[in-house]
Amino acid sequence: MDAIHHASPPRRAGPWKWLLPLLALLGLAYCGWQAKNGRMQERPAATPDAAATPVVATPSRAQPQLDLRTADGKVNVSGRLPSASEKHRLLEALGTTFGTGNVVGDIQVDPAAQPAGWMDTLIKLLPRLKANGLRMAFSGDRIDLDTSAMQQAQRFEVSRLLQGELSRFELSGLFDPGVAALDGLASGYGAADLTAALNQTTMTFESNSATLSPSSREILRIAAKALAGAPDGTHVVVGGHTDSQGDPVANLALSRQRAQAVVDALVALGVPAGRLSARGHGSNQPIADNRTGEGRAANRRIAYTVK
Repeated sequence: MDAIHHASPPRRAGPWKWLLPLLALLGLAYCGWQAKNGRMQERPAATPDAAATPVVATPSRAQPQLDLRTADGKVNVSGRLPSASEKHRLLEALGTTFGTGNVVGDIQVDPAAQPAGWMDTLIKLLPRLKANGLRMAFSGDRIDLDTSAMQQAQRFEVSRLLQGELSRFELSGLFDPGVAALDGLASGYGAADLTAALNQTTMTFESNSATLSPSSREILRIAAKALAGAPDGTHVVVGGHTDSQGDPVANLALSRQRAQAVVDALVALGVPAGRLSARGHGSNQPIADNRTGEGRAANRRIAYTVK
């Protein structure tokens, strides 16, 4: 018997044969539609180098300014303040102190100017600044003082007052007794004359800090010049002293830090480092009564001795 081979019936085309091409066509059509409507995601344009982008500087605000001069019981005032209220407040205080008819001059109002950080203190001090011949020029954080037309005692008093009350500002023109003594040193002065003059100067610091206040900068510059001009071999010990209030150990540390701050400032101004050394004494060497505010202020000092 011959074997009989059964032929397989022909296969029908499945649905996938047509579905895949249809999906591809639909995908192409969708992409074309998105491109037409601007919805296709594109690679972001290259960002220019930030360093190449020009930087527009913000204009700095103008400094507040004030020029005040006293003569013959009158006060001449001019300058620039940030607001009409500040101008009115100052003129009112000047009128109260000198008399309304004795206030001469004009103050411009510039809303772009910075606030005058010295205004409150100046107004408070005006009754003590009535002496003839006083000139004060305020510009930002700097105050230029001219007392050359005043009597010596008044010059010392005004300078001491301003250094104490406006110590956070840079003060130029202080008539400190030590400054006068340093300026008056005779040619060929020795270590003893130098330290005697230095011990009449006043250095001020920020409260409970070893940071020298801006009001000490001019005195430091004058002291540095005198120290740099001293004879070779001169060695000065800068001593820090405190009052008796507070912890003795903390006071000793603060006195050392303040003495070192003065040494560092003088060296930065050109004094040879080998000419100076710092020493802290805390409250162990008072020169006044610690039971009074005036005595404690006198005990908080920088003193100079010859090694």
